[in-house]
Amino acid sequence: MQYIRFLKSPRFKQIGCGNGTISALITVCTDLGESFMCRDCLIIGIVRHCKGAEIFRKEFSWKSGMRSLKINITVDQVSGCEPMILQVSTGDVVADQLLLEPMTTVLSVWSSPFGLRKDVEAESLVERRLDLGCETYFTVWEETRDSIARHIWDGGIALSTYLARVLSRGERGTLCKFDELLQGNQYLNVLELGSGCGIVGLALTRLHSNCHVTLTDLDVATDIIRKNVGGQKHAKFRVLDWDSEIPLDISSQHFDIVIVADCMYNSDAAPSLVSVVAKVLQDDCILVVAHKKRHASEDQFLNLLEGFGMVCEGRTRVNIGEEDTDLVPEGVELYIMQAEAADIEH
Repeated sequence: MQYIRFLKSPRFKQIGCGNGTISALITVCTDLGESFMCRDCLIIGIVRHCKGAEIFRKEFSWKSGMRSLKINITVDQVSGCEPMILQVSTGDVVADQLLLEPMTTVLSVWSSPFGLRKDVEAESLVERRLDLGCETYFTVWEETRDSIARHIWDGGIALSTYLARVLSRGERGTLCKFDELLQGNQYLNVLELGSGCGIVGLALTRLHSNCHVTLTDLDVATDIIRKNVGGQKHAKFRVLDWDSEIPLDISSQHFDIVIVADCMYNSDAAPSLVSVVAKVLQDDCILVVAHKKRHASEDQFLNLLEGFGMVCEGRTRVNIGEEDTDLVPEGVELYIMQAEAADIEH
């Protein structure tokens, strides 16, 4: 998947009475920013009222070899009272499509609201809007700058897409035990490790009406996850450091599903992560792993899991978006694993 990101948040510069320019600097890159989109592409900048009405738009051209692109949109005859947002997309979309063709290959971005007053800059948080097959689109906020811990990654997009296929469209894939569990009538208690922005766990609460998800990550992710959780009752956030003792309100629970999405990029953390998984995975609990392989060293995580007696019960691949031509187009691997000899009662 390619992601449109703000390198500089939208800013309004006043030129005259009621007139001015909204400017921003964007890039189009992979989830970790290790490469930039290598093809020519139309980019559309749309200024909207916070309630959604389009006010101004302008087209731009992303060219192969670019690392950034300036967005400048002249606005006139506007009042500075009502906040605006800047949407940057590759097409006319209300939300990015993850289920139906043509599927999104470049993720759009919606800025935080900003006022049309002199030199006012939008907050460095951005909104992603995803069509998961629900009546309304699914929203998740992320940081727009350098902290990859508070960004959306391909593993989260892929697993959210898989959940939508199973729960919104009723599909059955090759992760049979997981699919049956999702489509059954039972209440599901779910733990997500290394949640980042919380996209996977919150997508599950949006798609499944009878579940509760505990999202966990380091303290640095607290603000962004709590913004995404908001006031909903079916999800909560807890700080969990894999090198520290597991909080009692987590270790004392029985979870039906434990989720790990794109947490294997740092092989040094693999033993600590696997140790946590081994402690919280009980009896018939299913471990769901989403993994976009970037380095051979990341295999250590799966090898350690097998060393703890974990058995792979199913595997599939979700292809999302597009990559740069110098990357292997492997997509994102999804695994389900269980403790050896565990069996789910239906």
